[in-house]
Amino acid sequence: MLVPGDTNIGIANQFAKHDLLGHVETSGIMTYRWCYYEITLFGDPHAAWIMPSEEPVYLQLIVTSEQEGALPPPGTNVFAHGSSITCQVTRSPLAGVGEGWQYVCAGWSGTGSVPALGVGTQVTFAITKRLRSHLALDDAGPARGGGQRQRCGDGCRGWYDLGATGVVVDAEPSRYHHFVRWFGNAPDGEELNPSLQLIMDWPRNLTAEFAANLTSRGTPEWWLADFGWTNEFETACERDIDSDGMAAWQEYIAGTCPTDLTSALRISLMRTGTVCVVEWPSVSNRFYSVYQTPHPTESFTRMTNGLPARPPSNTFVDNDVNAAMKFYRVMVGDTP
Repeated sequence: MLVPGDTNIGIANQFAKHDLLGHVETSGIMTYRWCYYEITLFGDPHAAWIMPSEEPVYLQLIVTSEQEGALPPPGTNVFAHGSSITCQVTRSPLAGVGEGWQYVCAGWSGTGSVPALGVGTQVTFAITKRLRSHLALDDAGPARGGGQRQRCGDGCRGWYDLGATGVVVDAEPSRYHHFVRWFGNAPDGEELNPSLQLIMDWPRNLTAEFAANLTSRGTPEWWLADFGWTNEFETACERDIDSDGMAAWQEYIAGTCPTDLTSALRISLMRTGTVCVVEWPSVSNRFYSVYQTPHPTESFTRMTNGLPARPPSNTFVDNDVNAAMKFYRVMVGDTP
């Protein structure tokens, strides 16, 4: 989907087609297919559009004249941003202090949008304000174990003069993490570059995505580091440090402690008549399957799978407990 702040018309055109996918016919005249999927985008697909302001910007022009004769009139005048304005002196020449004397306008001076100096009785200019563009930054990454990340170089957020160059943004992941990519208004082709040099030719909203470093078993390095391993992570995740029969990578999936023999995925049962409630501790972002057998020497039959975690515990109700004995097994994984 489009990221807020995207202004690329090529991306917008393509995602518009994605949104219409559900309307495409598979038989008959196929009007939508020909109308929408044959549309050609004319122009540069990398071009960006500039959204108009919701409300016009108005600016003040303050006019002063010793002899009062001026257009716009002396005082505070209000104009829309970008307006072309002609200022002129309307009382020149003007009678002087006595016979044989006149006041004549020799020139004018100004500040802001008005040129600094000039001669004559009028000047034409566009009234504008100094435009600036904003740089907003954020980061996205794992909520657990990430710690405090440096999102960008010091002082890089905020306002910049329109067209400012050399604005450096660095994505610096915390320990045991790595930079993935930028989302938003990164320069074309630089989305995977952790260090950007920006030209502030329009407002930019950038989000740096980070991810945890994983072993080949999918165990996060930060999780192993929490239990004392700070190197040789591939070896560490295969170890059974507490001798409970489960390697560290299995304990990570189960949500148990790899250094505590008493920490294990245990089932508790409560039977009432022909109903048995199976309960076990659960952790976020895991999925569980429940199996049963009439005897532990026989094969287990799956009763359900893909149960999403409901921390701190999950339950499963077996409504058909007619046998004198029944054994249960719960399995856990990080995918349904």
